[in-house]
Amino acid sequence: MPDRPIVTSLLQTDFYKFPMDLFEQTYFSGANVTYAFKNRTTDVRLAEIIDISELREHLDETMKLRHTVGGLQWLAGTFQYDQLMFPIPYILSLRDFQLPQYLLEKTDNGQFRLEFSGPGATHWEIPALMIINTLLNRARMKGMTRSEIEGIYSSGKLKLAEKIREIKNYRELALRKGYQPLFFSDFGTRRCFAPEWQDYVVEMLREELPNEFRGTSNCYLAKKHEIMAMGTNAHQPQMIAIGLARERGEDVKQALFNYCLNWNKLFPANALQILLPDTMGSPFFFKNAPAELAKSRGVRGDSGDLYREGERAIQFFQKHGEDPTKKLYIPSDGLVLPVIFKLSIHFTDRIPVSHGWGSSLTNNMVNDPRFKPISSVIKPMSVNGIFLVKLSNNIAKAMGRPEDIQRCKEEFEYTDYTDEKCTY
Repeated sequence: MPDRPIVTSLLQTDFYKFPMDLFEQTYFSGANVTYAFKNRTTDVRLAEIIDISELREHLDETMKLRHTVGGLQWLAGTFQYDQLMFPIPYILSLRDFQLPQYLLEKTDNGQFRLEFSGPGATHWEIPALMIINTLLNRARMKGMTRSEIEGIYSSGKLKLAEKIREIKNYRELALRKGYQPLFFSDFGTRRCFAPEWQDYVVEMLREELPNEFRGTSNCYLAKKHEIMAMGTNAHQPQMIAIGLARERGEDVKQALFNYCLNWNKLFPANALQILLPDTMGSPFFFKNAPAELAKSRGVRGDSGDLYREGERAIQFFQKHGEDPTKKLYIPSDGLVLPVIFKLSIHFTDRIPVSHGWGSSLTNNMVNDPRFKPISSVIKPMSVNGIFLVKLSNNIAKAMGRPEDIQRCKEEFEYTDYTDEKCTY
């Protein structure tokens, strides 16, 4: 047993895992999905830094966790936007939930092969990423003196204080210049420096920036600090929907839009109706999406040029007679504070912006390249033996086998994209 378990609650996960799980139980019941870990920062050879036995111990400890009565009561009572998010039968289905087994081994290129399969495997994504990132930072601090380690945390506090000061300065600037207010949420659970550091960040933001700070994706911290749990959906159910359509010989392009329509049908209150258009490239999505999807609450921009993505969203809404000023744009890819300010200013009076701020908020401790965050993900790799693909607007973020990626490029008319190194 590890001295200090990194994950101590099944609520230490992003909120969107629960509506996605409900969707998958409703529409993909019986599908066998395998999820796989990928370190996109390949020059960081994780398996040579993190002790595999220590990683295994923390994964094993996480498998022992069960939802508590208090945790399920909180989840059942989640009422963002004045409506309960989950039906009681779904909450009851979580009472005996436990994470499934995993496969872990080292690869020849100094990385880990880490895979999860079976019912509930989707819930491994966030805790597994949190464990890996925390162990990486612990390994980086190994051999440091107590004062050196405290210096890292002191530096992190100073950097956070500076971010808070800059946001307060923007508040004053926005009032003078007529820019839209700054709103953001903490999306940094999976790549936080450590769980206790994310806890500190959220506590400080709640206290210092009550107007700008909307909430956190971390359910455990949302419950603890009595703030809103943030999140809607991610790429994984779109990838699975396309894979299942391929298995059945159905139109894979239509499957992408059927997923979106079914999502909005399952969550009709509009609160969770945020479009994520870049799974197979946003140009294809916005060109071919049915008009009905323009009634969705907003769009999340998760790759490529975030200014261009916002412009595409505005054009999509206008094309179908919807007012963009009544919608929402959520940039969430590799955000840093200067970009956050510029995006808010750029879209003033055109579309409200609420940022999903991740690694540079919760994993930005010292100006030391040894502690640079890695870009790591866990995505569905296959469903019922069909290999899955995510293209993204940035081809460097693509997931899947090369031959499957090429096939999807052709099917989804994928020609307009960027190719930029993944920073987070």
